[in-house]
Amino acid sequence: MDYQESHLQSIAAERQGGGMILTRSAEVERSGSGPGHFQDSGQFIPLGRFGLPGAPVFRPARVVPRCRAEDRRSRAQRPPCSRLPSAVKVTSGPSLVMKMKTHFAPFSAAIALVLTAAIARADFETWKNKDGKAAELEIVDVNEGAAGTQVLFRTKAGKEVVFKIENLATEDQARAKTWKERRTLVATFGYATSEPLAIAEVEPALDPGKPPLLFIFDMKGEIALPLSRLKISNGKIVADGKELIVGKWTGVVDDGNSQRDPANTPPPGPPARKWSLVIKAEGDFGTIDPSTCEFSADVEVTCGKSPKELNTTMPLPKAEGFNDDGQLQREEKTEDLFTIRMSTAFWPLPGEKDKGDGKVTGYNFIVVTDPAKLNLGEGADPVISRAFVVKGKEYPWSIYKRDAEDPANVVVKYWSEAYTVPLKLSKAASNKGRTPAAEGAGEGATEGEGKAGE
Repeated sequence: MDYQESHLQSIAAERQGGGMILTRSAEVERSGSGPGHFQDSGQFIPLGRFGLPGAPVFRPARVVPRCRAEDRRSRAQRPPCSRLPSAVKVTSGPSLVMKMKTHFAPFSAAIALVLTAAIARADFETWKNKDGKAAELEIVDVNEGAAGTQVLFRTKAGKEVVFKIENLATEDQARAKTWKERRTLVATFGYATSEPLAIAEVEPALDPGKPPLLFIFDMKGEIALPLSRLKISNGKIVADGKELIVGKWTGVVDDGNSQRDPANTPPPGPPARKWSLVIKAEGDFGTIDPSTCEFSADVEVTCGKSPKELNTTMPLPKAEGFNDDGQLQREEKTEDLFTIRMSTAFWPLPGEKDKGDGKVTGYNFIVVTDPAKLNLGEGADPVISRAFVVKGKEYPWSIYKRDAEDPANVVVKYWSEAYTVPLKLSKAASNKGRTPAAEGAGEGATEGEGKAGE
């Protein structure tokens, strides 16, 4: 029987029996390991992974159908078979026999379809090794062990590959370490207050005359989108043993700079961002100290993924002083998803007192996003950072006139996609946290964790 006849017979048997006629591949024969590995001893061998991606690749083989196990007549004496039995004898040599139940095939096809769909949704990015060779891979995990730090990737074909982190390009080593740090969000109770917070006023108050209860959780993990609204469920506040009736829950992500005015933020720019979750409960609570309350809630935090970068140039505003025409005080440019608005500034120069002469001393810019274009969630700010770039050096938010170039080079780094991470927040009645002005979390803080995923 030649190969073509064998192949056609294999296909026919598969269609009739609902199974796959497979034998081991040359790869398995060489390696001597893996699912489906066996010695040429004539024994029946289970298929192993049932054809899942990553299993050995099998080739069609000569098929010998049998109508009855007891039939031992020669091929010329055998009557034609009207059906293929549930067990098929498959050979690729004088001593190799495999047996496979045909009812595995539907299961195999379903699993393969699910895995294929999962791979299609994966995030593939360009990664380079230390020799500069690049590949499109999805990072899966970063493991630290006795053998050092290893980075697990997945190819578009579904194969998993492992690199020692030192074998990656220098910039990609940093990416892998950052990925590891950002995969976990940790929210720790900070403090509670009934005093108003500007960041919490993202929605109209239920009753402006009744002070809300605010619970602030300090957060680690720089992937949360500032100003994004939190989805809150199972919220509960207990005061003096009684559960309070909450009329409205509101939650927002704060990065510490959301309310900062760039015009009042001279170089070197804003302080480091400090993430927090602000939970506001509104109702008829009377005079209750929220720091003595028991609090718990489930929240979903909108996080960013697939970072991108926009580089562009634009002229500096032409105004020389405060009294120049207002149109000369600013420049505006719309590109891709953003509108960049650059303005003049009148900060005192370092080491000098403000002489009040109204001369322009610097520039700053903001980035305005159309939420409908990115669709990252209600209120979400996708910007990771923004800066002037002069001779390779970045000046976040603002720059002195003496350091600026005209036209100005600016860079905007942003998240292009979003997903949600669930967190469980809780505060014991005995945990009063810290005072709002103090740094760090209070003792006995309770943590909620969520793994960052699809």
